Amino acid sequence: YLQETTYTARAMASSAFCTILLNSSAGSAVVLKLRLHSNGRPSDIIRVLFLTVMDYAELKALIANPGGHFPESLLTIVQGCAADCAECSRRASASHVVTGSGPASARLMVVISAPTPDDDAAGSPLTGPEEKIIEHCLKMTGIGRPDVYVTCALKHFSPHAADEADIAACRRWLQAEIAVVKPEVVVCLGEAAAQAVLGQRVDLPRERGRVFHPG
Repeated sequence: YLQETTYTARAMASSAFCTILLNSSAGSAVVLKLRLHSNGRPSDIIRVLFLTVMDYAELKALIANPGGHFPESLLTIVQGCAADCAECSRRASASHVVTGSGPASARLMVVISAPTPDDDAAGSPLTGPEEKIIEHCLKMTGIGRPDVYVTCALKHFSPHAADEADIAACRRWLQAEIAVVKPEVVVCLGEAAAQAVLGQRVDLPRERGRVFHPG
């Protein structure tokens, strides 16, 4: 089955495990979880999960009633659904979908507006010079980067500015990530990030630094 279908791969690694998400053009995906040796090389496959990329309504229902799914596997499913989404016009100019990175148990979520060219090449957020700035700010507050979940409001890089349709198309995947991680605090970096989180237009110069409480 794997040999007869064209898959695109996305790897997400920690110090002990590497999760590889294979998305097919047929609307299915395979998740391989590999244990890593101390030298970072794969050891053995400890989990193989076959899944069908679902629509947003099905995804919401799964997150609300996860059954035997752990938060980490739910995030992998969210990432697979976002990678399969064709509603965003920015997809045509991107090399990879850029979803979140970090622990599913993170108390802090940082949402940046859109991937940079570096993020697009790596398929992961905050991989360029901005990463050091964010890590420095986190360090000043006593928070380590491994304790933070970082994601993008817009899941694809584009040289063009984001419009309302792009933000609306990607917002569902951000909402799904928030629903899985359940962070205590969400920090929005940029107007598109704030608009995607709050679900309303934001006047950034006037609202900068403002704290919003749910409800």
